[in-house]
Amino acid sequence: MNAKTEALAPKESVRTLLSGIIDYAGLFPPSMVSMRQAVANFSAYKSGENSWMLGRFVLPVARLGEFLDAAEDVIPSEGAETFRLSVLAGEDINATVREISLFNKSNAPRVLCDSIEVKASTISKIENTVNALVEGLTAYFEIGINENFVDLISALSLKHQCAKIRTGGT
Repeated sequence: MNAKTEALAPKESVRTLLSGIIDYAGLFPPSMVSMRQAVANFSAYKSGENSWMLGRFVLPVARLGEFLDAAEDVIPSEGAETFRLSVLAGEDINATVREISLFNKSNAPRVLCDSIEVKASTISKIENTVNALVEGLTAYFEIGINENFVDLISALSLKHQCAKIRTGGT
C-alpha cells in the first residue's frame, strides 16, 4: 500500500460500522442484469478493494435454483468464506421459509440464505413472518412511509426485528 492509498483507507472504526452494509441487488432496477452476469459481478466485487462493505447477494426465492446453476463456478469450496444470500420472500411466507430451509440444508456452508426480506404493510404480516422464522434466518422488513408507519416501526421494535431501507431501484 502506498502513502496515498493508506491515507484514503478507512479507519478501523468505519470498517467495523460499515462492514457488510451494502447488499448486491444487480437483478433489480436500475441494473437488471441476467442471473449469470449478476453472479459474476458479485463474485468480482467480493474480491475487490472495497469488498469489506459488501454483504449479501439479493434474489427472489423463486430464483434460488437459477442462482445455483449460474453460480456453480464461483461458489467457494468447503472451508472458504460462505457465499451469503438475502432472499426476497414470496407471498406465502411459510412456503418461502420451507424453501430456504431446504436450500440451506443442501448447500450450506458453501452458500447460505441467512436473511429474508419481507414487504410489510400490516402488523399481521410482521407477526406471521416472525412466527414462521427458523433459527439462523434474520428477517428485514421493508415498510413504507405512510399512515401506519409508526405502528409498523413499533411492532418491529416489540418483536426485536429489523427494518430495511431501500436505496436503489426506480
